Amino acid sequence: MPSQERKFSTDQLTSDAQACLLCPRMSNSRRVLGDLNGPWNARIMFVAEAPGRLGAEKTGIPLFGDRTGDRFEELLRAMHWYRCDVFITNAIICNPRDNDGNNGSPTTTEISNCSSILRRTIDTVNPLIIVSLGRVSLKALALVREHNLELRSAVGQLVPWYGRRLGVLYHPGPRTVVHRPWRTQIKDAENIARTAKSFLPTGSPSLHQDLYD
Repeated sequence: MPSQERKFSTDQLTSDAQACLLCPRMSNSRRVLGDLNGPWNARIMFVAEAPGRLGAEKTGIPLFGDRTGDRFEELLRAMHWYRCDVFITNAIICNPRDNDGNNGSPTTTEISNCSSILRRTIDTVNPLIIVSLGRVSLKALALVREHNLELRSAVGQLVPWYGRRLGVLYHPGPRTVVHRPWRTQIKDAENIARTAKSFLPTGSPSLHQDLYD
């Protein structure tokens, strides 16, 4: 996509995202979608669940500023990928707080409401690799293009999807260790990064490993 056309596309997308009022309980939440998500021409995209109230809701940067963000940085280091080279977004772009003001889980309706924004984000960035972080992300991506992947059975795999490759990881939130040990999650991430090398151009910044070696 030519740079001028991409700029118009990203501007329109972020403007539409900021104006969205489809989900009543998130009407006053920050819409986390913009230049702070990463480069709009990234070859790698991560899709998580939703902005955290102590992280992206405050900073405007997905998976940054809270415990989940710290663990995501650990995953990136294990993969030898860098935040400056990847685009990070969520199944829904606003924080879904519960009645007590804590992070809540998005409903099926809320995931559906944000599906068009997610699809447009994928089409605009046009990455070669998308990495899904968690069950909610997989569910949201299935609305963009159908797949039959289940988190537990597909974790660590990189499979064809929507004209690119889709990787499956558990969400890096601290509570996921109940379902899969953190050390195993690190190995899952390393496996995806190793497999992804075959689909990324030689010389891509995301293939340079010297920073963490």
